[in-house]
Amino acid sequence: MGGGTGNGGYFCGLVALAAGPGARAVEIKRATGVPLDRPLTVRIVADGAEVHDDEGLIARTSAAEIAVAVPAPPALEVARRVSGRFLERLESGEIRHTFPECFVCGHQRV
Repeated sequence: MGGGTGNGGYFCGLVALAAGPGARAVEIKRATGVPLDRPLTVRIVADGAEVHDDEGLIARTSAAEIAVAVPAPPALEVARRVSGRFLERLESGEIRHTFPECFVCGHQRV
């Protein structure tokens, strides 16, 4: 992906609306980054919705059950230390970010 992809969270929120107003929880599986400056088509399917562009599937929704257990936040010093270690591992190539230039979560965003 790169700088030419849209905000995945915003996109997923819009796609969740396409699944129907009665849906309590929606799972969205993105097949690729969200393309910008090209038309997208939403197709309602039996178990949710699909979003396509001319090149193929972008995302698919389905009904989901979500159980959330919210953990306590880490101490600020711990969060800083761990985020630094994460960046070191990214830069060394030990781990890989799926969308490094993502506007929201990418470590290489401009």
